Amino acid sequence: MAWIVGGILPFALLLGVAVPAPAATVLKIAADGDISDVDLHMTTHYLNRVVLLNVYDMLFALGEDMGPRASLVDKYTVSPDGLVYTLTLRRGVKFHSGKTLDAKDVVYSITKMQNKGPRSGQFKKLIKSVEAADPVTVKFTLSEVNAGFIATLANPIAPAVIYPDGEAERQGGTLTKPVGTGPFEFVEWKKDSVIRLKKFSGYTVDDRPTSGFTGKRLALVDQVDFIPIRDSSVRAVALERGDVDVAIALTQQDVERYKGNADLTVSAKPGVSFADLRFGFKKGIFVNNAKLRQAVAHAIDKEEIVKAATFGLGKPAPAGIPVGTPYFGAVHGNDPYGKPNPEKAKQLLKEAGYKGEEIILDSHLQPSIYPEI
Repeated sequence: MAWIVGGILPFALLLGVAVPAPAATVLKIAADGDISDVDLHMTTHYLNRVVLLNVYDMLFALGEDMGPRASLVDKYTVSPDGLVYTLTLRRGVKFHSGKTLDAKDVVYSITKMQNKGPRSGQFKKLIKSVEAADPVTVKFTLSEVNAGFIATLANPIAPAVIYPDGEAERQGGTLTKPVGTGPFEFVEWKKDSVIRLKKFSGYTVDDRPTSGFTGKRLALVDQVDFIPIRDSSVRAVALERGDVDVAIALTQQDVERYKGNADLTVSAKPGVSFADLRFGFKKGIFVNNAKLRQAVAHAIDKEEIVKAATFGLGKPAPAGIPVGTPYFGAVHGNDPYGKPNPEKAKQLLKEAGYKGEEIILDSHLQPSIYPEI
């Protein structure tokens, strides 16, 4: 039986969160592209995370509710002034190299992120110091109180995964072969051909309940092959023919068609991604003209766009914060632009002084499973 998945579901499938164990020991996944780097500290590309968060672990990671949960951390305390976080690591966790995880590995990894990468500025500003108090205790001292510090460590965008102390230097200064503590270990990467992982026999199981990227992550297969297939229609055909077991990021037309196929299982889960229209603020008529921006917002029928583009699998977003996450509050649910109001839009266009100037709409080049948008 084949599977159709999107978003973070490959992790659920690989790690046995709530799906049947595949009969085969090799799982073939059609990905919508290739990875670009094996050093997750250095990249924000989502496919890198889809593949390599099966190889690496983080101190904290996101649970099913999108809130941060302990992963490599056993427990932690916060000082009364909110500036010092003391983390106790899980004992006996093994890297794929055979090394046992200790506090020096954490210090090395966090310092590495501070020195280089897309989140270096954030980590330098937020973390005053990080030190190993003993082999299993790490002490973070913050530059200022930050209630979101644990969530920052759990952020999967350029994630704070933990490497063995000095690993990049041992590999010549640049990480080319991943060494992590996850349930799968890296085998090979043949560009535009395959990224191959295998089950890590020495994996240290976390006995806490499975939730998202945390808890008991048991590998259900012996080997996983991620096969880059950039064309969605080709991925769809590969799935139908049985050439692959899983296809990532298929179009909604394909998903609708597959619902009537007894040989395919469509797995749909609430996601956190959203499409939006952004105004240019460096130059142009929208700069310093809130009424013009409001006119555009009142003119858009989000309900019709979502209905046409997502085949009923999407919902209009009341804000740029995903519904169902711990960060979405009551204040975000009041959307003044939830329903189109053409008359209000016309009124605001007059008040904004709009005189028919040309407006250019530019679309990003990233492949989308909602091309109609």
